[in-house]
Amino acid sequence: MSVLRASGRLCPPGDDPQLLRVTLKCLIGTIHVLHGSGRDQRGVEIRSILDTYFRLLNGELPGLLEGGNHAPEDGFVTLRISMLNAISEMLNCSDRPVLQAVFLNNNCYEHIIQLIQNSKVYDEGSESITVHAIAVLTAIMKSSPSAKEVFKERIGYSHLYEVLKSRGRPSKRLLQELMNMVRAWFPPHPP
Repeated sequence: MSVLRASGRLCPPGDDPQLLRVTLKCLIGTIHVLHGSGRDQRGVEIRSILDTYFRLLNGELPGLLEGGNHAPEDGFVTLRISMLNAISEMLNCSDRPVLQAVFLNNNCYEHIIQLIQNSKVYDEGSESITVHAIAVLTAIMKSSPSAKEVFKERIGYSHLYEVLKSRGRPSKRLLQELMNMVRAWFPPHPP
């Protein structure tokens, strides 16, 4: 987690993109190994890893927007997008419903909505963070009526609408991702 903590703060995006990718791949692998092992075999619980992960995802870096230096801001946005993409990969495992429940119990929806709200402060990356966040919300709910119900109860469609509306006019990319979400929520019925 310390590599993730340092990625957005210390390294401009081009410095060592491999380090971020490898770190996230290791974290994804860790989640999969822990998920596949019994409680008595785990040295750490998935819940505690996700708790730290979501705190990092929504963490602010001191002085990020001061001084007009956009390299740290770019690194911060790149880190957030990479971390969002990793969530979808974490959920690609056998026994997905159980891991989805662990994510839901870690308030993943609330953390992702908070990230969308907080990303408005970034000039260039705000839209990308929002698009990726919507894709992750869709991935979390994939093939799970109970995950969709939890979203409806905890966040609600009207709150998501208000959060997105507060961001101003949506881009074509965001509208496309919202259409993907609708298709995932309401798959076509066979004839």
